[in-house]
Amino acid sequence: MRRHDRRVRGFGPIFLLIVLGRALRARRFLSDGFWAPAEKLTYYLRLPALLVTNLANAKLAGFLVTAGP
Repeated sequence: MRRHDRRVRGFGPIFLLIVLGRALRARRFLSDGFWAPAEKLTYYLRLPALLVTNLANAKLAGFLVTAGP
């Protein structure tokens, strides 16, 4: 599979989560008071946890780091 195809397929779950959240909000499945704390939880806790986890699991052996020109 080409790299481009993998990237495009990777957006599917993200797009579905956005659509699901929009649908839940439009149908008032959850009250309006739920969304502000949920957004704060995602921004301040879940996103940093995801970044740290991905950095900890990253395979950096192939990257060459040099200091200066």
